[in-house]
Amino acid sequence: MNNTRRRLLPAILLLVALTIIPIRAQTTLSASAIDPLLMLPASDVVLLIDHSRIWSEAIPRFFGADAAPIRKILAEAEQFKAKTGVDVRSISRIAVGVRFVNPEAVTKMKVDKKDLAVVIIAQGDFDPNKLVSAMRRDAKERVREEQHGGQIIYSVDESKGGNQQPDIEKVAVAVLDTNTIAIGDLVHVRATIDAKAGSGRLSPELVSLIQRNGSALASLAGNVPAALFASLLPKESSGNAEMDKQFGKFFEAVASIKQMYISLGMTATDVEASLGARLGSTEQAQSLGDMLLGARQQYSVFIEDKMIRDLVANMQITAEGEEVQLKAALPQTTIAMLISNASKTAAATTASAPKTTATQTATPTAQPKKKRKGTRRKKN
Repeated sequence: MNNTRRRLLPAILLLVALTIIPIRAQTTLSASAIDPLLMLPASDVVLLIDHSRIWSEAIPRFFGADAAPIRKILAEAEQFKAKTGVDVRSISRIAVGVRFVNPEAVTKMKVDKKDLAVVIIAQGDFDPNKLVSAMRRDAKERVREEQHGGQIIYSVDESKGGNQQPDIEKVAVAVLDTNTIAIGDLVHVRATIDAKAGSGRLSPELVSLIQRNGSALASLAGNVPAALFASLLPKESSGNAEMDKQFGKFFEAVASIKQMYISLGMTATDVEASLGARLGSTEQAQSLGDMLLGARQQYSVFIEDKMIRDLVANMQITAEGEEVQLKAALPQTTIAMLISNASKTAAATTASAPKTTATQTATPTAQPKKKRKGTRRKKN
């Protein structure tokens, strides 16, 4: 990856990563602000984050204002603000769209940067032009401007030695309105401007899935490549005809999944998680739901960890129409305990790690042995 991408991409990812910082964010967004979902172009995977609620409601309950594990991220946030002039705590919503340019590579889990088109839309009470200015300062003469759909796109061109850099590898930025910025590769940023104008928007099916839980803190929905689960189908017989039949039905149902979605929400006491799948038919959905219920009843007794066993036992498994949905709730006190234990373990591991020093013990240099001069006995 070239130097500019190395410098800019961490800043891009920071917009998403900083959703885990436990500081109360005060954001004011104009009532006329466009829903970022209406600006996302056609994508195969979409992520929607209620950034302000995560900062103000969720994480403070788990970490507290002075939690040691996130001090480093807080420092990064301050560095980001010093460099760009944008306080990430002013971001209210984030939407991410990913399109599979090469679905075959995704299926084989061998994805290169040319195989995905990505855009991140950040919206909030900040001046998006400051991010553009920071990009221009960093990339200098490598910044290119182009007009697309009546708006300006700024991209970084790293073409060298006559080798033209593909547009999908160019980092690009566009100010969509006074509260919104799009950051991603040049291909998907262009498509975002088109989507904002009403052309080539996110499919209604994915919009419906991502909005399934209107109070979610974060939601993820996506299309499943047709061949993704095909490799899961058993290739050989186990020798047990009934078992082979049941497993065959299960994997066939899984292989028929067309779309999936995940959402995370929060009540006064619990964190709620939902996992859903849209299959090829009502019969396949009902069959998969029945098999999941049967597997829980048969195998949950073998789960040794009581917390996980109780979580599985209380999980809701339902099949309705072409969809199967799993819902689970985990007490916030349990999550806080797990985070605290993980933090203590990490701190103890760091403290007990052997320290190396650069001091080297000097060893005397061996002196070469001098040859003795032999004495010849004089002949009488």
